[in-house]
Amino acid sequence: MNNITSTVLQRIREVCVRFELFERGECVVAAVSGGADSICMLHALDVLKNEFAGDIIVAHLNHGLRGPAADADAEFTKCKALEMGLDYRIGRIGVDVKMPDGAVATEAALRSARYEFLNRVALETNAARIATAHTLDDQAETVLMRFLKGATVTGLAGIRPVNGNIVRPLLYVARNEVEAYCADNKLEFRTDETNWDEKYLRNRIRHRLIPALEKEYNPQLRGTLAKMAANFRRDCEYLDGAAEKIYSDAVLKKTEGEIELDTGKLRRLHSAVLSRVILIALYDLSDAVGGGRLESVHVDEICEMIGRSDAGISATLPGGITVTKRYRELVFSMSGGKPPPIKGEFVIPLKDGRCMIPEAGLNLDICTLPFSVEMMSNGDRMTEYFDAERIGGRDLAIRFPREGDRFRPLGMDHAKKLSDFFVDEKVDRNRRGQVPLLVCGGDIMWIIGRRIDQRFRLEPGRTKAVLKVSVTANRELH
Repeated sequence: MNNITSTVLQRIREVCVRFELFERGECVVAAVSGGADSICMLHALDVLKNEFAGDIIVAHLNHGLRGPAADADAEFTKCKALEMGLDYRIGRIGVDVKMPDGAVATEAALRSARYEFLNRVALETNAARIATAHTLDDQAETVLMRFLKGATVTGLAGIRPVNGNIVRPLLYVARNEVEAYCADNKLEFRTDETNWDEKYLRNRIRHRLIPALEKEYNPQLRGTLAKMAANFRRDCEYLDGAAEKIYSDAVLKKTEGEIELDTGKLRRLHSAVLSRVILIALYDLSDAVGGGRLESVHVDEICEMIGRSDAGISATLPGGITVTKRYRELVFSMSGGKPPPIKGEFVIPLKDGRCMIPEAGLNLDICTLPFSVEMMSNGDRMTEYFDAERIGGRDLAIRFPREGDRFRPLGMDHAKKLSDFFVDEKVDRNRRGQVPLLVCGGDIMWIIGRRIDQRFRLEPGRTKAVLKVSVTANRELH
């Protein structure tokens, strides 16, 4: 084994041990684009699987935006999985984003679709972890990009080695080491031409800014930025833990749509902790705070309110949140109030065609098809496939959540409260009553846009006929 291969594998071993990326023998989904980074990761995970993980599932999402080149990436990844004797899932989705800041919006939409697909694959295969191929270079670019945008310490902590079920075994491996590893092991890979398109900020940082800074100021800049991110991450973990405890102690009252905190306890806090306590309160009130538009200036405004002696002052934040300072309480509330739940149950005849439900703001297209294994890798969250035999000819219906609702999420062998599922999925508590459910004979088949019930799943070797349901919404689905 040559030096570069030994070096990279040892670096990955150290990351796996230090951050406890895997449990021995557990299944892992490897996110593979076909590029050098992901091919290096896939090969290394396969070499080390007896030391750390177990079965490897190769997952690739074709975004459908680069025409033949994207199709070739998908085919290459499929062939690579077959060559290595690994199970694989290939998904496809078309993303059409029309926003003023098109490039940024498109990147965000693609990222969201990619992680939705990867989590779906993990659920279907009972995989405990999803491995992505972020490298030390990605870390450096992310930190520098966030610095240029004025990020907080939390933002400068960069990409985490472990984030929920997402793990990054290459995070301490440089991109030039990845390419050398691929050459050393004669690994072919695909090259995405958009990685050179400098209309994207990340590409300008990668190809112009970092090389200039390394040439003129610090030849080890990438490593320096990665170490700085690790230091920030360590400090953030401590401060976040302290803030969680303080928040719990400061809560005076918590109801649906409103949280009251003790201003006396908040005034004694250092601003570094106070800002975190405020963020915890905001996310506790609404999981989708500000629709991603909340900025540090909003948190600073609330900190300033707490320090003032007068009462009755308030601030309105993005996402319809109002923060009001009383004499002894700081009150966080949803400005628009809680929207009323949609009532009623709308029967859907079990026959091919379109069913329009204007009361729910939904249109459903239904058709019966023969089973195909490609249906198992569906990447469209608004389309689902169900075993027609399990439905048994019963009519379907659309309704909305009720007290005590339970279902069996795909991949689970036991029932779960719908309210607990919403908490896990971070569905805004003030919008849960408007989440549409597809039901069959009283059983929840599909939380539309989120998860199907295990009992109605497709099963290779058993499923013969499939009911395909596609939903289009005339309103925002929460």
